[in-house]
Amino acid sequence: MVSLHCKNCHKSLRAGFARRDRGASRRSWRKKYCNSRFHKRFKHHLLKFMLLIFENALIFFILCGIVNISLNFFGAWKKICHLEKFDTPFDFGILIWDAPVLGASTTWGGLLVSILVGAIIQFFYSPEGIIIGICVFFGHAFGSFIKRRLGVPRGGYVPIVDHGDYVIFTGAVFLCLGKLSPSTYILSIVLALIIHPLFCLAGYQLGIRENRF
Repeated sequence: MVSLHCKNCHKSLRAGFARRDRGASRRSWRKKYCNSRFHKRFKHHLLKFMLLIFENALIFFILCGIVNISLNFFGAWKKICHLEKFDTPFDFGILIWDAPVLGASTTWGGLLVSILVGAIIQFFYSPEGIIIGICVFFGHAFGSFIKRRLGVPRGGYVPIVDHGDYVIFTGAVFLCLGKLSPSTYILSIVLALIIHPLFCLAGYQLGIRENRF
């Protein structure tokens, strides 16, 4: 005659074996799925999709950066050659609440340089080169407008605005035109906020920029 205690032991053992079998079957299914052709293809296409987004964002940032660097070289060239007095501020020196609309660093000469560099980009690489050049300039102009409204003087630093205004503005325009995906737009801003400060520091060391920001 089997005691009640032994019956409970048998039940516990059977339950333990059942749980172990279910766990083994789950592990077996997971192993089969991870080794399946569908899973490998899914990972391959996901990685390919992520690399494509990164590539597009990097290319977009580089194109905007080329125009931005050209504007920095143009400003440094004016300063070295003492030609700043021959360039006209884009806001013509108009004041709003005793502060410039944009400031002396945003000039008509800068707009011409942006268009010229954009035309070169359009000739050699992108059919939207001129649009990129114009948008980068107005992105800087918009950033200058924000800084003047905040009371920040020329050369002052405002986080995000100083390092990403041109990419944020240009990307927003291309996003509205349907030429840039939201994921590429966001990633290009992230790249700008990471890479742009490094270029600013290099430009400061080379004497191209007035400050390290």
